[in-house]
Amino acid sequence: ENIYNIICILTNKDKLFSSYKVINCDILSDKIKLSNLDTVFEEYDTILLYVYATNKMISSKLKLKHIYSYSLDIPNFLLLLTGQSNALGWGGISDPYNDNDKQHERISGWNITSQSWEIANLENTSLGMKPPHNQCLAFHFAKCLVKLHKNAHVGIIVIGEGGQSINRWTEHFQGDIFNQSVHHCSLAITKSISKNLSCILWHQGEGDEDKNNTYYEKYLREVIAQYRNSDFCKLDTPFICGDLGGKSFYWWDANRQTKALREMNADADRNTRCANLSDLEMNEDNIHFSSDSHRKMGKLYFNEFRTISNNQRKYCL
Repeated sequence: ENIYNIICILTNKDKLFSSYKVINCDILSDKIKLSNLDTVFEEYDTILLYVYATNKMISSKLKLKHIYSYSLDIPNFLLLLTGQSNALGWGGISDPYNDNDKQHERISGWNITSQSWEIANLENTSLGMKPPHNQCLAFHFAKCLVKLHKNAHVGIIVIGEGGQSINRWTEHFQGDIFNQSVHHCSLAITKSISKNLSCILWHQGEGDEDKNNTYYEKYLREVIAQYRNSDFCKLDTPFICGDLGGKSFYWWDANRQTKALREMNADADRNTRCANLSDLEMNEDNIHFSSDSHRKMGKLYFNEFRTISNNQRKYCL
C-alpha cells in the first residue's frame, strides 16, 4: 500500500462529485481504491479521477491512465431545471441587494444564445430561458450546494415555457420542449467536467389541470424515462419535482397533479422525490410563488436531493 497526500475530485460513473483528502491510495491494476479516515469508498475508475494538487512525481507513481487538471472555473455538477412558469421564476423578482440573490463564483448558467457558461446572474440572460430579473429555484438549490461543498461548481441549464401541457415534454405527443432541453444539455456538457447531468429539477403540471392524476402520473414517468435514457443521463439520475401551489393556491383542479407528483415519494424508485411546497406563500395572482417562496423552493428541492443522497450512499457528496 502506498501512502500519499493528494487532494482530488472524484466522480462516481460521472454522476456526482466528491472532494476527499486521500490518505490511503491502494494501486490496483486499472483501479484505485480510496479510503478517507473512517470511511471506505467504492472503487473508482482511474479515468474518472481528477487530480489538481499533485506533482509529476506522484502522478508517475500512481501510473494513472488519464490525469485531468481540475479547475473550479468549469462546472462539475450539472442541473437541468425544466417546466412551466414557476420553473422560469415567474411571480418572483430578484433583488440585487439581497444576499440570497447575489452571484456566486461557483454557480454558472448556460446561456442558450452564446452557448456558453457564464457566472449565473438572476438579473440577465445567463440562466437559459429564465427571463431576466425573474427568480430561479435552481439558483437557490445551487447556493445550498456550494455552501456545503467547497469544491462544487454548479452549472444550471433552464429550459421551459409557461402554460404548457406535459405533452410538450412527451415524445410520442409533441415533445418539442423535451427536445430543446436535450439539445442544450448536450451542448452544455461538452463544456463541463461531468459528462452527465447530476440532477433534474421539474416544476410543471398546472397546464394539465383538465387531466386526472392517473393520466399525469403515467406521462410524468414517461418523461423521467426519456431523460434517463438520454446520452447525458444515467438510468438512476435523480429527478426532483415539487407541489404546484402553496398556501393560497386556488387552482384546485391542478391539485390532482400534485397528488401524482407526491407519488414520487411513495414509489419504489429511490431516486425520485417531490418537495412539499404547501406552506409557501403565493404571489398576488395565486398561481405563481412569491420571491421569497422561490428562494425557499430551491432549499426544499435541495433537501429532497439530500434525502436521495442519504438513501443511496454512492450519491453522498
